[in-house]
Amino acid sequence: MIANNFEISVKGRWVSVPALDVNGNTIVVGGRWLKVAAIHDEEWLEHEIEDPELCMKTLKEHRSQGVRADIFTFAQKLPATSPKYKYSMGRDSIAAVRTTSFKEWWEKLPQESRKNVRRSQKRGVAVGVKQFDDDLVRAIREVNNDSPVRQKVLNVHYGKTLDQVSRAERLHLRKSGE
Repeated sequence: MIANNFEISVKGRWVSVPALDVNGNTIVVGGRWLKVAAIHDEEWLEHEIEDPELCMKTLKEHRSQGVRADIFTFAQKLPATSPKYKYSMGRDSIAAVRTTSFKEWWEKLPQESRKNVRRSQKRGVAVGVKQFDDDLVRAIREVNNDSPVRQKVLNVHYGKTLDQVSRAERLHLRKSGE
């Protein structure tokens, strides 16, 4: 259970936040006025935390080392829908689709969606799976740098360097299991 700093991406910027490692899970603390501790990338983990009591105890023990949290939040994984713990509980609305391959996903799409993709291909748009390499990072950066404002909101990815884009996009590789 080591207290240290951990870098997370917040609105497209890398920020160093206080963190703890508890049983292989990284707990990060964020927030300006109200400090909230949470399991880093918890939504991508296949398991839920085994002992929230241990996490809270560890957070309390490390307050003197700069890991100060007012609230500790954690998820209870499906299919469990009734509360397992005595703490107050809020529900999140989640939309998900199970898929194992591009081919399976493609075949399950409605016919109209596949037809729209074929029409777009005739107009020069390519749809498919690409390897993560420097060419893909450059293409992503080119799209991001198209405009500093998108739909009347500042584009947080505008003006990023190739290294910044690569670092941010590599997170998705880890999350997708590649």
